[in-house]
Amino acid sequence: MCVNKITGSSTLEKVTFTAARGVRLVALELQQGQQITVEMSRVSGFSSGIRFKGSINLNLCVLALGKALRTTASGKGILLLETTGPPDVDFKAEEAPSTAPEKLVAWSADAHFTVQASSGFINYYLSGCYLKPVSGNLFVSEAASRIELSTRMRLWKMMKSVLSPIPF
Repeated sequence: MCVNKITGSSTLEKVTFTAARGVRLVALELQQGQQITVEMSRVSGFSSGIRFKGSINLNLCVLALGKALRTTASGKGILLLETTGPPDVDFKAEEAPSTAPEKLVAWSADAHFTVQASSGFINYYLSGCYLKPVSGNLFVSEAASRIELSTRMRLWKMMKSVLSPIPF
């Protein structure tokens, strides 16, 4: 990950960020002791109080969803995330919508999800699946404006996640 360091002074009132067309920025203010899991490819910036910790989960369900590598952000400060299209931010699991795994941007580290998929082995991989939060207090995802994966891309993603515990 490449980052630019911005050092402010007491006279610096604001920092302005620009994003590519269609990209939206979401600023989350983390409190001390709060931990959220983030997709590192979606992190656009963070304040000096934020720390990142990586871990690997080899649970079969996690591998099938392509989420074996997990990065947790913690500490007090601002975390700037990007989405392609409008973000959906929810603070209660029961209010968060079901979403495709690739549309999840960040979620509370203690969150649990159920997998919603069409029945049958073939349908699971060709139709995709959705994750529905059942516990947790922060969920950031992309709205359904992104182009859906083709059947060929879903098969490739499934093969990658089954054959390799580390996504490439």
